[in-house]
Amino acid sequence: VDGVRLRKPRRSVEISQADGRASVSLELGAPHGEPLPELARSVQERVAEALGQVSGLEVERVDVVLEEVA
Repeated sequence: VDGVRLRKPRRSVEISQADGRASVSLELGAPHGEPLPELARSVQERVAEALGQVSGLEVERVDVVLEEVA
């Protein structure tokens, strides 16, 4: 999603899986002036779609934490 970035690439993404389902947690930075709820929703949708395609797992949840607005 344009303007969104991982805060610390190695520690900003957690993926857990069990019983063919995955959950993802992301810590992101977002640009100032963007509508944050829409931005977070867009990230959730894109991550769920990409992870599902790559892994074949059902994506149960994508949690987005906006840690920084710059």
